[in-house]
Amino acid sequence: MLRLLSVSIQTTLVGSYPVPDWLRAHPTTQGLEDATRVVLSLQERAGIDLLTDGELSRFDVNHPETNGMIEYFVRPLAGVRSAITRDDLRVFAAQQHLGFRRRPAAVVEGEVGEGTLDLVAAFRRARALARGPLKFTVTSPYMLGRMLLDRHYGDLPGLVMALARALAAQIAEVDADVVQVDEANLPGNPGDCLLAAEAVNLVLDAVPGRPAVHLCFGNYGGNRIQQGRLAALRPFFEQLRADHVVLETARTDFADLDVLADLDNVRFGVGVIDVKDTATESPSQVARRMERAASILGGADRIAYVHPDCGFWMLSRSIADGKIRALVAGRDLFSGTPNNDRAPSRVASPTRAGQVLRLPTPDRGTVAYRVVGQFRYAAGGAPPRSRVPYAAVHVVADPLADTTPLSPAAIDWDKTLAFRRHIWSYGLGVAEAMDTAQRGMGLDWDGARELIRRSVAEARAVGGRIVCGAQTDHLAPGSARTLRDVEAAYEEQCEFVEAQGGQVVLMASRELARIARGPGDYRQVYDTVLGKLARPALVHWLGDMFDPQLAGYWGAADLDGAMDVLVDILTRHASRVEGLKLSLLDQRRELAMRRRLPDGVHMFTGDDFDYPTTIKGDGERYSDALLGAFDAIAPAASAALLALDAGDCARFDAILEPTVPLSRHIFTAPTVYYKTGVVFLAFLNGHQEHFRMVGGLESGRSIQHLARLFVLADGAGLLREPDRAAQRMRGVLSLAGVDQG
Repeated sequence: MLRLLSVSIQTTLVGSYPVPDWLRAHPTTQGLEDATRVVLSLQERAGIDLLTDGELSRFDVNHPETNGMIEYFVRPLAGVRSAITRDDLRVFAAQQHLGFRRRPAAVVEGEVGEGTLDLVAAFRRARALARGPLKFTVTSPYMLGRMLLDRHYGDLPGLVMALARALAAQIAEVDADVVQVDEANLPGNPGDCLLAAEAVNLVLDAVPGRPAVHLCFGNYGGNRIQQGRLAALRPFFEQLRADHVVLETARTDFADLDVLADLDNVRFGVGVIDVKDTATESPSQVARRMERAASILGGADRIAYVHPDCGFWMLSRSIADGKIRALVAGRDLFSGTPNNDRAPSRVASPTRAGQVLRLPTPDRGTVAYRVVGQFRYAAGGAPPRSRVPYAAVHVVADPLADTTPLSPAAIDWDKTLAFRRHIWSYGLGVAEAMDTAQRGMGLDWDGARELIRRSVAEARAVGGRIVCGAQTDHLAPGSARTLRDVEAAYEEQCEFVEAQGGQVVLMASRELARIARGPGDYRQVYDTVLGKLARPALVHWLGDMFDPQLAGYWGAADLDGAMDVLVDILTRHASRVEGLKLSLLDQRRELAMRRRLPDGVHMFTGDDFDYPTTIKGDGERYSDALLGAFDAIAPAASAALLALDAGDCARFDAILEPTVPLSRHIFTAPTVYYKTGVVFLAFLNGHQEHFRMVGGLESGRSIQHLARLFVLADGAGLLREPDRAAQRMRGVLSLAGVDQG
């Protein structure tokens, strides 16, 4: 069924997206589904109008140079042999029509049939995950035929038409909004225009939705491999029975596009993003390219889509993501509609007619709340350049484990690591095994050690930034007798973190707080521990509002005295300390402490009440960030920090302003239970399928608190899939006895 698309000039990708490192390393079915969900969600939140599945199911580790564009389609076919003999290689080389390829993709030995190829299943997997219009791509039968060694048909037309029939039989059941046939070989063989058109049309005629053709000059290992011109391919375009063609034009600076301008049988998709250049285009550059294309074609109404020249699979994810954002912003600039004004209505997934929930009130009544249901942010972001941000992240409990609140933590490792990938996808660093991960509130050192091991390995695989908490929590409460006991405990954990390749966050020690007799004892312990680290650490001062057992830390009678002790320690070890994370929820003291830090030591705000002010700075000094709040507001934090990179302080303020009431609510007293709110929001946003926590801490907040959290998250535009979030909120309310009838 054909779905109508709403914007006059649509944005889309050609098809492929970089294969995530974690899928490349562990290509499981579940991993493929998770990665596809990430790629679709990224496009949705960036504002892409016509989505693709990233072609992730095609990736073949043995053929990374073509991203499985050939082998995925031909090897399952009937009549085709995938094992290649020496004689096959000799015969194929003698044909000399593919100078860039020495091996055939397969050998045709009989009548070509569908075999075990199942494009329908691949499409349906993506369709089930996508929330917007979806494009499905298939390689042209002409291009496939050129990559095969034919030992059966004896001529190219016979083979190509047989391939076309097999593909058409499958495409007839692919109910995508657009089916796109990809052709990258014809530009080097313009004499085959009519054959290629006949075969491609056979597939296009089977498309239930809107048929399209992508033609480019090849992207083999990131290189252009065909040197033809569009002018020589006009007979091909004249014969096409397609709704639109998707052209590589940015790289060629629209050369020869004028020879197609008078075609009246197709609409045009023009490439405005150069995938062979790693530099990210600016929105104005994209808009200028659109203006040039419109001028050549005779008006913007000739342009159906703007898109990259080709697939993104050869680029890194951060570069691809930046180019996706530039594509949407440039299109919006060209159309005269600023992205920040129009994106929410297009990018967001509003709830059906604004779902209404009955929320509890303090007087034991209920009030109707109509869900706003607009997610305001992109699906990812590049690492910020002007600030160093970390999200202190939670762990996902295993809901099916047979545990009690006193049992060792049972962790769902797949979901826990997936959440870290979510944080990294927004360009934020991960602060692992910190207070947010329930250190000391359900997660013991054995669990934290395994968490650190897995997360550091995952960070290495995806190129994410990570720091890890080290403290003394493997000491039994009350067991430390001397300062040496504390030092040895610190050293054990620090050595483990650094052995894994992690950077240490030196957390506060309950045992040190218990036995220290004054500031001198703190100086001795921190002198010893910092002196043995292999690389600079972050030092964490956690206030007693987060952990009452840390009252009086640093051995001083008041906070001013404590600051004096800490400044002395940091000054003497400035070369071994990258920064101080201050978690006092007191902006005045943070600003005062920031002014006193020795040169080279950064302030990492831990103020979940007032982080926008401290991060933005006063023109002379600013704070980096290590915040539990960033676990909950990662999309907004990423967008705000990127705005700050661009010098747009007003945009920075506007993005973070609605997140502050949410964060203050999550961290309201008793602050020790803020983890409950963080995990609840992760549940609402689909990062975990349940609202269960290590140690049973889901009981740490009331239903009134959780209901207010939902309203604030909705108002801040932080509900990723509002329908799902509303459905889950409804279930929690019903379970708590709040009638939703």
